[in-house]
Formats: sequence, structure tokens, C-alpha cells
Amino acid sequence: MTWRKTAAASYRANYSLDMTNWSAELSDGLDDGIDENPGNTDHLTVTFDLSEIGIENEEKVFFRIEEE
Repeated sequence: MTWRKTAAASYRANYSLDMTNWSAELSDGLDDGIDENPGNTDHLTVTFDLSEIGIENEEKVFFRIEEE
């Protein structure tokens, strides 16, 4: 997942199966320290293993990045 950086110190990734309930957290504390593409200073890139949270076979999964 790649998103544009803002002035936030860190981010939280949430997911939803219905775009209504966003209470399911994928990860938090996402910052430059985990960026998989540090050469791109405008964006943050992180790969998540969806099988770790059991949603790898869902037909539709929606993601939202929030500033912390």
C-alpha cells in the first residue's frame, strides 16, 4: 500500500469489509522507519500480509489510512 505523506508523525491503517465499519485495525505506528521505498520522500509504502488477519480470501476489502 502506498500513500502520500503529510505532516503527520505516523499513520494508522484500518480496513473494512463494507465501507461502513472502520473499527478493524490493520496496523498503527506506521512511519518512515518501515517505509519500503525510502527514496520516495513524498510517499510511504508498506506491504501487509492479509493472511495474518484472515482476510486474504475476502471478495472485497477496503483500506483507509489515518493520521495519528
